[in-house]
Order: sequence, then C-alpha cells, then structure tokens
Amino acid sequence: MQLEISYVECPHCKKWYSTMFSPSHRQFETLRNWSDGSTIHQSLEYSNGLFSKCNECGEFFWFSDSRQIKDYEIGVHGIVSANSAHECRKHITEGDNKIHKDFLEANPTFCDKNTLSHLTYPKLDLPGEFLLDFIEDYILLLEKWNLTIEKEVFLRAELWQLLNDLVRNDNSFISKLFDKRHRLYKKYRTTRRKNLERLLILLPKIEKYESLEISLIEIERELGNFERAKVLIENLDATDKHNFPFFIKESLKLISKKSTSIFELDKI
Repeated sequence: MQLEISYVECPHCKKWYSTMFSPSHRQFETLRNWSDGSTIHQSLEYSNGLFSKCNECGEFFWFSDSRQIKDYEIGVHGIVSANSAHECRKHITEGDNKIHKDFLEANPTFCDKNTLSHLTYPKLDLPGEFLLDFIEDYILLLEKWNLTIEKEVFLRAELWQLLNDLVRNDNSFISKLFDKRHRLYKKYRTTRRKNLERLLILLPKIEKYESLEISLIEIERELGNFERAKVLIENLDATDKHNFPFFIKESLKLISKKSTSIFELDKI
C-alpha cells in the first residue's frame, strides 16, 4: 500500500510539516473486528490521522484547519529533501528553477523558518503506556476545542475504543484484579459512561452515519441498558439483520447474561 504525502502548516505557530495519509480508497487486510467498532488492520506503513500535535509549539490541530503548503513554496525538488536551512538554500541557489530563486530572494528568511520536518504525534513506536497519554489527550481536546458535531463524534468514538482497549483481550480473572490497565479502566468509569451517553445523543444527528443502529445497540448494552438494546435489536430493519447476524446473535446472548463486555466479531 502506498501513502500519499502532503505538506501542511501548523495553524498556531506556522511551522511546516510533511504528513502521510492513506487514500480513502485503499483497502487494508482486516485481522480483527470488535463490537465497539474497533478494527485491527495489518499494515506496516504509518499514516497520520485527522489531527496531530505540533512538535514546535505543542498545540493540537486538525489537518482540515491547516493550510496546505503550495508547491512553489516548498520547491518540490529541493526544499522537501532539505534537512537544514543550509541545505534548503543550497538546493534553491544551485538549482535552475528561477521561480524558486526569485521566491528566496524576496523571502530571505524562508529557509530559516520553513525547513520541513515530520510530525511525531501519534508516536510511531508506541510504548506500552501510550494508551494513558492518548486517553488524556482526547479528554483534554473534547473540553478545549469548539467542535462541530462530526468532529466531536470522531473524538468520542475514538475515546470509546481507547478506553475499551484497556480491557480488550482481558479474559483472565487474575489480570482483572491486578493488571494496571484494568485498574485504569475502573478509574475512567465515569468518563466512559458520560462519553457513551453523549454519543447516544450525537450519533442520530449525523446524516447517514454508517451502521447507526448497530452502534446504538452496542452503546446501550455497554451502558447496561439491556432492555433498550434488546428493543433496538427487535426493531432493526431487514438489511441490518442480514448484514450483522453474528453481532445480533452475540449481543442477545450477552444481554441475557446482563454483560457489558465487548466482543470480537467474526473475522472477515
């Protein structure tokens, strides 16, 4: 799979970055799917998400809010590969592109301010404790940012899955008593409930939200609202019943046991 490279400017301090995105039409080989919508993909390539954190000023920003750097500004065949201001000037002055040379002459401090670097958030090599950092970041952003419904839903859905990651694959009674992640899961119990309750309000407001009823069923069940989840299942349309038979069967089984646990779906 090939990633597309783009160049953006931090909207806060104007630092320039090269970023990598996975084109929407690209397909990953799915390894595991979960009832909360979390999907683990097989991919050795790195791609930025919808937002990141500036290495220079430490502020978070959405890529959709950042300015796309134009080709003539970065000098595609020169400045992109420059790792320092010296290399930047060398690429431009020794090249034969008059537009680039004229631009540098008109903007003498350009290379000092705008050599490209790569964003380091999220971390490429994630340590074992990365979940806690991510969770705190998402909580902060939900409090700090003035969000559209779509962006709030994105962050809350991500937070939902991050919190569940703390106990994903946790089938051991011993680990449930002593494992640090499980203790953290309990610590965020109130945060998790409020987040899911907010999603129940927001999701129906998103036009054509994919698998809306399935998401609502899972949220209600995870909140312990078993009767509501059961009613939603009973009222599913024929298409959803056809497309999600395993989810429905497993959800009804867990509802009968009054279980709020997430579960792994059939492998696709």
